Amino acid sequence: MTETSGDNRFPPVEEIDPDSVPDWPHPVVTVRPEGIDIDGQPVQLPPGMAPESGHARQFALREVAARYTGLNRPLKVRARDPDGTAWDLILTPDGSVAPVSDEPAEYPGGKAPRRRGGRRRARPQPGARAAGQGGVPDKRRGLVAVGAFFAVVVVLGVGAFALTHRGSGPIVHPQHTAASTPPAANLPVPPPPGFQSRATWVVPMAENTTVAVTPDHQVALTNGDGDLEVRDVATGVLRWKGNLPINSSGELHVTTVDGHGALAFGETSKLLYWRLDDPNHTQHSIDLPEGAQTSFAGPSPLVVLPDQTAAYVTGDQAKLVDVPVGATAVSSTGSSVLAVNAKGKLWTLKSGSGAPPPPAQLRLPSRGAQLLRATPVSTGMFLVAWKYGSTRMVILYQSPGGPERGRKALLGGSLDNAGTGTDADVNLASDDGSVVTMGDMVVFPNVPRAYTVSGLNSATAVNGHLYGGDQTGAWVDVTEKGSRKIASQSSIPAAVDGDVALVAAQKLNETLLYALPSTSSTPEPSASASPSKGP
Repeated sequence: MTETSGDNRFPPVEEIDPDSVPDWPHPVVTVRPEGIDIDGQPVQLPPGMAPESGHARQFALREVAARYTGLNRPLKVRARDPDGTAWDLILTPDGSVAPVSDEPAEYPGGKAPRRRGGRRRARPQPGARAAGQGGVPDKRRGLVAVGAFFAVVVVLGVGAFALTHRGSGPIVHPQHTAASTPPAANLPVPPPPGFQSRATWVVPMAENTTVAVTPDHQVALTNGDGDLEVRDVATGVLRWKGNLPINSSGELHVTTVDGHGALAFGETSKLLYWRLDDPNHTQHSIDLPEGAQTSFAGPSPLVVLPDQTAAYVTGDQAKLVDVPVGATAVSSTGSSVLAVNAKGKLWTLKSGSGAPPPPAQLRLPSRGAQLLRATPVSTGMFLVAWKYGSTRMVILYQSPGGPERGRKALLGGSLDNAGTGTDADVNLASDDGSVVTMGDMVVFPNVPRAYTVSGLNSATAVNGHLYGGDQTGAWVDVTEKGSRKIASQSSIPAAVDGDVALVAAQKLNETLLYALPSTSSTPEPSASASPSKGP
């Protein structure tokens, strides 16, 4: 039987063709008398471990393997000694290593390698094995260089490489380590305004997918294998994983189910959620009827169905309700569905309650006012656009049917024919309820404050920021402090959590999620979006 490296999804490391391993990422491990760096960031070594020892070098290599475990493939590592000599290695997820060449990639002083004296490791043949089966070292390419980063690299019978330092000391074997911070990297496109281009951590993610940030500062994403990953925003450390439907195209959101904060994934045929306070991360799955659309704009998921039907989510069920003719379901409280009509009538609908109860009346801004649009806020507030005469007014209510918190006139007639539904092209809302749009108006309900962005389009609402285009074609970043124009080539965050922007970008045909720290800059209000206390 042919033996392989510890992870049997890959051939033995000595059989891997260096040309088959992508050139990026290419982390650099640097040994200095005072410590070891990975990509310029110091590695915390165990007490008593000398930086130039073989154990310290092997510890650093294990750290690299742990940081890049999400790639699920071999990668190239540059290992640099204190004198500046550097070697390119191939590192597999199980910690096995092999040299790319028998010649340094860098010489002391940063000089380029001398090609005449050395050679790249020959392309291996399928099934080829190194000499020395049964634990006898392969000396034909074992001694790379005395005094180099890994002074002796030998092939063992188990198909893994053992590492020693400077030709002396015990052989140490690579081992898996606990989850740690993923590698740092530079964003390959211009960063969002107010954020640095150097990411503190980077991980692969599925293309054209969303991310969601939880109240306890964790980010949920779909990884390259189509699975759910939940990571710490500050460090990128993996906290837990979950399964998602194969070839799914749903979105991740933070919401509330049965009074508990939840991470949810919604698509047309299924709704999945995980309670945030569940230490076991139990997955709840709800099959949805054909034609279902799930809205996460309100406090709890609202399932909108054809034929005047809607549903709210409780336990592992979607509870169906009949929506009165002429009314539109706009929100779920978690135990009922709220529906409104153009006259401002408000129904609270519960499953199994028979005929719809008599509706309540929303507070009208003027006699005969017509409701143009209504959208809930995840915090329980309610935003409504009204039309009376030539006036279009947006009013923020403390709750559906509750007292008014603020109002502001809506410019133009962009909502006149919008209807009362929850279409994302008319209304956007961040999961945390910090920013909501109503036509051309951007509302920050918690302040409350509102701004008008004429011709607002292609917008993204993320955790206190609204990114979108205006009628001039320029891009703007709107926060509760004001609005500023941004360069059209600037990247747009998938999410923002405090001082960290999470940006998805392509790098060598791979989609990566970058965690960018803030530059601590603050946007200044512009003349085109002057603040108004209250919507």
